[in-house]
Amino acid sequence: MEPINSMFDLYNRKETGLSRSLAAIIYSDYRVLSKILKDNNFTFNSINKKTLKVYYELTNEKDRFDIFCDSENFAIIVETKVGSSNVSKEQREKYIEKLKKYDKKYKILIQITQFENQEVENNKDVTIINVLWMGILEIIKNYKITINVSHEFENYIVRSHNMRITDVDIWAVVVKDRELKRLKEEHVYIKTEHHNPIFIGLREHDKDLKQVVVKELYPVLEIWPSDDPQLLRKYGDLSNIGNWVYVLGAPIVLKNPVKRKFPQQPAIMLNFAELDKYIST
Repeated sequence: MEPINSMFDLYNRKETGLSRSLAAIIYSDYRVLSKILKDNNFTFNSINKKTLKVYYELTNEKDRFDIFCDSENFAIIVETKVGSSNVSKEQREKYIEKLKKYDKKYKILIQITQFENQEVENNKDVTIINVLWMGILEIIKNYKITINVSHEFENYIVRSHNMRITDVDIWAVVVKDRELKRLKEEHVYIKTEHHNPIFIGLREHDKDLKQVVVKELYPVLEIWPSDDPQLLRKYGDLSNIGNWVYVLGAPIVLKNPVKRKFPQQPAIMLNFAELDKYIST
């Protein structure tokens, strides 16, 4: 039994724990990877930020990568070492051959070591970048990178463990102008209040029925704080609109709309149990 000195101790205190910790940080904030690439004359532009996926201990044809980063233009293997260890020539050549198979504009092998004892080698097909762990720490400190633990724990239980945490069945909302266009086209709803609805229902005026109804239900796929780095790389800065961003799925069009006398509030809650009495026939 050992006392915890850092939340990252839970990954373990071996080399794999350190690589998993780095994978989690890159996943949480792309700027760590972007800075390494920038220092080596690569531009990690908006399309790569939006399409970035981070994998840890990915197995490819019996070979295991510590970290694999995939985006529109980049295929990147990150191999980490601690103590006096470094990436061997045999390991490096194996990773180079793997990277050659990816149909990407840029193929990169990043070798991270504790000391400056890593062999420097050039390859015409794959760019090899050497980085020290101290350099990684400096990037994290300089950018003041933090992790939203409450949101990450929510991701862990909801997305990794497939738990469904809800406090309302349907959040019936009024959306206008630019935000209505964003909801319809991008399936994104932004609000100051935080809830965990199963669906977001769009309230709109029906000219024939001459009243406000809900005709479409949008399933809520993800909920993000508006200042989250991952959200910023996908949608830009939305914090001036609201504190919470609801990423929605394709709408379910109701055969019969929800018809009731809605109060003036821009957002109200509906329960499935009482829904049948509001469905128009």
